[in-house]
Amino acid sequence: MSVSPQPIPIQDLQTGTRGRVAELSGDSNEVARLAALGIRQGVELCSLRNGCPCIVQFGCSRMCIRTSGQLKVMVTPES
Repeated sequence: MSVSPQPIPIQDLQTGTRGRVAELSGDSNEVARLAALGIRQGVELCSLRNGCPCIVQFGCSRMCIRTSGQLKVMVTPES
């Protein structure tokens, strides 16, 4: 029986690890901005640098994300 990984904060995704966005929550304007830029539930990304701010790549785009205040981006690491 395999256990699927639990979602973790995007800034904790280890460098070089792929993950899939599981949940976005926080201020609706911040969530909408991330969605407009391409970070939305189900998107696969790769961590280029963990921490805060973190740098992720998805598709042909790279983005620096600083989660502060109410904004939370949770990702499920791919095994």
